[in-house]
Amino acid sequence: MNSFIVILLLLILLVPVKTYAETPFQILILHSYSQEYAWTKSQHNAFTRTLNANSNKTVLISTEYLDTKRKKYDKDYADRFYSYLKDKYSDYMPDLIYVTDDNALDFSLEYLINYFEQSPIIFSGVNNYSIIKNLDKSRITGVFEKKEITPNLKLLKNIDPEIKNILLIGDASNTYIAIENEIKNELIDHPDIHASFISSSEIDILTRALAQHEGEFVFLTTLGRIRDAQGHMLSLDKVISAISQSGKHIISMEDAYLFKGVLGGYVTSGDSQ
Repeated sequence: MNSFIVILLLLILLVPVKTYAETPFQILILHSYSQEYAWTKSQHNAFTRTLNANSNKTVLISTEYLDTKRKKYDKDYADRFYSYLKDKYSDYMPDLIYVTDDNALDFSLEYLINYFEQSPIIFSGVNNYSIIKNLDKSRITGVFEKKEITPNLKLLKNIDPEIKNILLIGDASNTYIAIENEIKNELIDHPDIHASFISSSEIDILTRALAQHEGEFVFLTTLGRIRDAQGHMLSLDKVISAISQSGKHIISMEDAYLFKGVLGGYVTSGDSQ
């Protein structure tokens, strides 16, 4: 081996080798509700589980919660939450934004889509179909949630062919309003069914109303914003327990509400979302 080759090999060995770490895929998740709300937890866990099983990249997830079962979602709250996010994520650009349920999607369309100009947005658990016309389909896509009122009515008629009256209850949240409108539109095709709607964020109001509809089939829509007489948030198991003791034939329309005292029904699935 001549001296030139020896010198060249030494130079190669002495030159430091640069290594480049893989750039992680960054995802910002914004949930409408608390991380402990069963519906939210099922969506989040299924999303991250499926992502990790199918991704060959390192994924870094940052998660935020509007928590709008606890805090009313309005312009003032949204502005303050946006200020918090801008401060926290001033040097951050997610590769993807994932949002769950109506409030988080509304917030994203108002704030995040402009602040994170390059980030696509996907959503799940959204009830307000009318928002489709406001979506930039080149950047936004997702899964709408459908309350299965027609299959449940068919199921009930197998139980009671004479069924005429049903009662639908919810927590008076923005999500409830969207669900009520959706169900009213679908009930147009069922003129033989008379539906009553009761919504409140107070458990005492709901249970008193239920007592006046004894014997009717009761449909549960969305119940995560219910409080007791002292204004304290109630867990879902306590809400369902109070409802099941006040009414009969309780039908769930969401898998998160399948507690003791609930007959079941065709339900929306947070995991499948």
